[in-house]
Amino acid sequence: MEYARVELRWVFGGWSRGALVEGAVGGRVRGVVVDPAELRVASTLLAPLRRRESLPRDRKLLGDERTPTPPQFVTLTRGSVALRGSQRVGVVVALWCDNATGLIRHALVSPGRAFLGRRMEYVLDAAFIQGVGKNTLALTADAPALDALTPYRPDADLERDVAAALRAALPNPNARRGVKFFVQDGALHLGGLVETDEEVAQARDAVAHIAGLRGVTADLVSTESLAERVEERLALTLAAQSATAGSVRVLAEHGIIYLEGAAPTQEARMALERAAHAVAGVRVVLNHLVVQE
Repeated sequence: MEYARVELRWVFGGWSRGALVEGAVGGRVRGVVVDPAELRVASTLLAPLRRRESLPRDRKLLGDERTPTPPQFVTLTRGSVALRGSQRVGVVVALWCDNATGLIRHALVSPGRAFLGRRMEYVLDAAFIQGVGKNTLALTADAPALDALTPYRPDADLERDVAAALRAALPNPNARRGVKFFVQDGALHLGGLVETDEEVAQARDAVAHIAGLRGVTADLVSTESLAERVEERLALTLAAQSATAGSVRVLAEHGIIYLEGAAPTQEARMALERAAHAVAGVRVVLNHLVVQE
């Protein structure tokens, strides 16, 4: 996701027995107070605290479930429905909000049907939310059908699928060890250094169609192409330093970059080293450049 997310997933109990706190707060959420004009969560009703739990330090306590809701705001709790016109589309099971502002960015909507023993949930962008009423989410006329949306899967499940896909695509253990990845909010970040361009392509193809991934950022590079990438970066630095393109030679081995040749000044020498360090996949830069001054 492009924002720091707070997830508001309902627990049993409805609008009863809880602490009302300011803003969007994750945890055991009984319900939320929403400003429909801004699609912003103004406050959160947290379920009664368990032993050793405490209220979030950065949130102001506004009251409890008996605190009146301002007339311009509405409440959403477990069982809130998503409607397209008068047609019921599904049940809202969670909201994803901007951590700082409380603005609703996505909703998780379930059609209420079980799939292989588990109820499916789909990620609905807030752009398709036309308005909010008491325990209702009104969708726009062009909102897609739920089964056309991205299904939601927890990050841990996605990471297991990514690891299995990479094991199948890269049978060489050394190649797999060079691949680093993590999943955050449904987005896969794939990086690291492998030996060949073929292994890069195999890794990317393996994860491209994993169900539930909402995006892939790939910074995976190969030793074969690493020297070329560094040379392209250094060519820009050399041009800025008014040096000839052939002044610097680049060698790459296992993520180690060797810079050989000449630099026009000491400042240019250090600028070239920094530029090489900035290339994804570079682990160490050994700067053997001599200064022509």
